[in-house]
Amino acid sequence: MALEIIGKLIQLNPEVKGTSARGDWKKREMIIETIEQYPKKVCVSCFGERADQIANYQPGTELRIAFNLESREFNSRWYTDVRAWRIDLSTGASSSYSGNSTGSNYNQPAPSYNDASSMPPPSQANDDLPF
Repeated sequence: MALEIIGKLIQLNPEVKGTSARGDWKKREMIIETIEQYPKKVCVSCFGERADQIANYQPGTELRIAFNLESREFNSRWYTDVRAWRIDLSTGASSSYSGNSTGSNYNQPAPSYNDASSMPPPSQANDDLPF
């Protein structure tokens, strides 16, 4: 499952390093605030080279993050991680955040469904329905 989120970088957490059976690893988490009518904060985990990459971003930077969701069970409880696999600057992103951008079409007028020009002329209607 590959998903994508666009948001403003709020906070970078300290880097965490460790060693596993497959070798050394490093992880860094960042907090992103979505750019919506009702913003949400999301903690995104970055491993390896992604952990190094996000160290270069400053709070307020608008990012586009491709991520996977991954859940695991521990002591009869389930934990879900948001794991980034690609991080880019969002189109038109800058270090200063403008709270007016919604990232969706909330402020656009609703389409008009009573517009006769959107209907095909009766002679071109291909209607095979019996009713």
